[in-house]
Amino acid sequence: MIDHKSTMPKTIGTSLPRQDGPDKVTGRARYAGDQASPGMLTARLVTSPYAHARILNIDTSTALSLPGVVAVFTSDTLGMTQADPLSRAQTPLAQQEVVWCGHPVAIVVGETEASAEDGADAVEVDYDPLPVVIDPEAAIRPDSPLVPLAVRPKQPLEEVSTLPPLKWVQRPRKRDFRRMSARHHP
Repeated sequence: MIDHKSTMPKTIGTSLPRQDGPDKVTGRARYAGDQASPGMLTARLVTSPYAHARILNIDTSTALSLPGVVAVFTSDTLGMTQADPLSRAQTPLAQQEVVWCGHPVAIVVGETEASAEDGADAVEVDYDPLPVVIDPEAAIRPDSPLVPLAVRPKQPLEEVSTLPPLKWVQRPRKRDFRRMSARHHP
């Protein structure tokens, strides 16, 4: 009979040196973001500080006048008006409304990281903040603000869902929640 314990190398539970470890911890490792090619441009996003707001105006003129800024794009200048507003791939920039904090509203392209960053800081966006609902219980109330048309499903949820109507949902009670713990066993 073969004793597998003595013939098998012990790797489980043993630290193994990574081939790229020393380069990573000393800062010598090169990443894709570290690569620079002649004529390469850098882009920076201009993002919304609001979770829900109407975009009133985007002024890119100051950014475009800065040295090193090559272009500034918005949903209008990219021609995304016919795109499917439910697809983030087709509409990477907000159109008329932002629906989350950090929603991109413009892209600034510059000759260097610094010029792109300065250009992004120079883009002026006028917002009209709209109500935000972050509590699920408040979201299902009839007087709750509606999801913007741009992100509503194309057909009513009743037609899509196979679940019974929400009438059966009850408000959770404190005693329904228990603290669970996990233990690691050797």
